[in-house]
Amino acid sequence: MAQKKSEFLGAWGKAFQIFKAIVDAILASGGSDEDVARLESLAPQIAALSIAARPPKPEEEVVEETPSQPTVPAYPAVGEVFELTFDGDVPENQPLEIVRYFGYNPEGWKHKGLRVGGKQTCRFKLVQVGYCPNLEVVQERLKVHGKNPGGQWMKAFKVAYPQPDGNGPVGVADSSWVYPDGRAVFPFVCAGGGLGFGWAGGDRGGDWRWLVAVE
Repeated sequence: MAQKKSEFLGAWGKAFQIFKAIVDAILASGGSDEDVARLESLAPQIAALSIAARPPKPEEEVVEETPSQPTVPAYPAVGEVFELTFDGDVPENQPLEIVRYFGYNPEGWKHKGLRVGGKQTCRFKLVQVGYCPNLEVVQERLKVHGKNPGGQWMKAFKVAYPQPDGNGPVGVADSSWVYPDGRAVFPFVCAGGGLGFGWAGGDRGGDWRWLVAVE
């Protein structure tokens, strides 16, 4: 559409005012006629700077991406087979050091029974066996699902899955640890992610999940 005469004159007048202001500023700063003439050759750069400095239109707005956070793996579903790796030979993975890792003072504790040796990668699954009056019943019911891997694997599970799902505790039905008062206990991860040892003679609800080794 052709520009109206009044609009054309208005735009030209505004451009002249801008040019005059720039020339006045050059001369006021001690510039010469040559500096004013050089202004013409800088027109493309000035135009580019003007465009670059303008605020973006809504559709041009740049949204800064938030750095993605590492994905914390969720607990495997009941019955789902997964792998864990554990080195039973390093000092920090010895049975009484597991006690320390779980937040207890290992002084006076004993360990009898299953012991994980060497670096191993094994397959596991979580299973549920309903309410049990004591750990002996848990152990008996777990036999049809897999093998008791040894309680040291509870640390490997905690390291692999640090974020709890809040759906109940996870334990290994291995009462090889003996508390200073003589009670046999087993390691587990609480529903909220904390670590503990439970008395083998205590009952366990149906929300408990048990770690078993599978072929």
